[in-house]
Amino acid sequence: MYTVINVPSGKLIVNNEIISDIESLLNVAVPSLRKQETEIDLLCWLHNIFTPSFSDQHGSYCQNSLEKTALIAVNSMQHLIIDKDAFVTQFNNNNFDFYLSYIGATFTPDDDRAWYDTNEFIFLDQKQIH
Repeated sequence: MYTVINVPSGKLIVNNEIISDIESLLNVAVPSLRKQETEIDLLCWLHNIFTPSFSDQHGSYCQNSLEKTALIAVNSMQHLIIDKDAFVTQFNNNNFDFYLSYIGATFTPDDDRAWYDTNEFIFLDQKQIH
């Protein structure tokens, strides 16, 4: 089963297992995610969730949960990202032990993750919906 998240530039379809795995993290992260207004804001927000200050403020979460949250965030907010390839490069220049790719309108992990399958996240832009 999947959850459909309506986002400004389309729809993000996410496997329900991922949503249930990270529900508590999403509850603390989404309010601040919604406040991001630019590509740089989003990049800084993503950086922040991987830092000790985030865990100090919101509790400690495993790396897999942070990665899943980052993917939902970046796919949900991709309307802010003008140059997807440049954004991926900037994100990957941080040392999070997690790297992004941009394939077919969806941000995905750049390497094999035990939890990731190509059907975990599907992004449909407005052109694909109509």
